[in-house]
Amino acid sequence: MVDLALSSMALAVFSRTQQHPLAATEASSRYQSLLRLAQERVARLSSSLLDERDIDACLLAILLMGRYEGLIYRPGNPDLKQSFSSLPIWSHHKGAMAILRFWYDHLNRTPATTLIRDTRRGLIRSSLLRNLPIPDWMLDGTRFGERDLEQDYDRIFVRTVNLQYASASLQQKKRLDITQIERLSYKADELDKAL
Repeated sequence: MVDLALSSMALAVFSRTQQHPLAATEASSRYQSLLRLAQERVARLSSSLLDERDIDACLLAILLMGRYEGLIYRPGNPDLKQSFSSLPIWSHHKGAMAILRFWYDHLNRTPATTLIRDTRRGLIRSSLLRNLPIPDWMLDGTRFGERDLEQDYDRIFVRTVNLQYASASLQQKKRLDITQIERLSYKADELDKAL
């Protein structure tokens, strides 16, 4: 699966930089094969057939799939009429979250790999960009390999993302609740002190 992801990405970059249509066609063909294979692997999640080695391979392939989609459907491309939050790259974030959740629920007896830790970090940044809350199961970075000073920064970042989400949600309400505003202000003050 990773080999298909790498070759799709490499061909897409080559086709873009060298203006080579045949490479773009081959990249698309390989990417379509990769999509089918990835869907089969994700479908196996429910039957618990994935092991620790498959988790990293799936996460790496999904990361490269997101990069491929980002290259093809660039947010800066004026020809595309899609909004930022509806770009196809976000479906890969959902796939990565499903794989990570499977690891969290079934395979977290072994230490988290660097890829597991970094995938969680990327999903937290994605939550910030798309103004989404961080799921409860992702809040504690220690389960995902965060240690020492990185763990302290991780806690602050998680609190920041959730505060931003709560603040944006509050702003969208027609009638503001002073109690909620005060609670968010207190959380912001606590976060400021933590920094």
